[in-house]
Amino acid sequence: MKTDVQAITSFIRDRRSTWPKDFNPDIKIEDKLISDILENAVWAPNHGLNQPWHFKVFHGNGVKTFFNRMKEIYLEITPAEKVSEKKLLKYD
Repeated sequence: MKTDVQAITSFIRDRRSTWPKDFNPDIKIEDKLISDILENAVWAPNHGLNQPWHFKVFHGNGVKTFFNRMKEIYLEITPAEKVSEKKLLKYD
């Protein structure tokens, strides 16, 4: 079994970004794990102890809806000549 330090080190070093194109709807993260992660997140240091934590968890079709909306926002706020096809592909 990993010690606490080993577990934390592993979490930090093995972290990664997950892009929409890599999203696999067949992989389900247990609700308990998400709940535990968010519970730990509220203990993160913050300025002035105001704890401005607000979380939204997306699952199922909500994930695709989220990325579709992010793509729409990107297109709304980015001048046409600066729109990156590479960025657009990340939302699909």
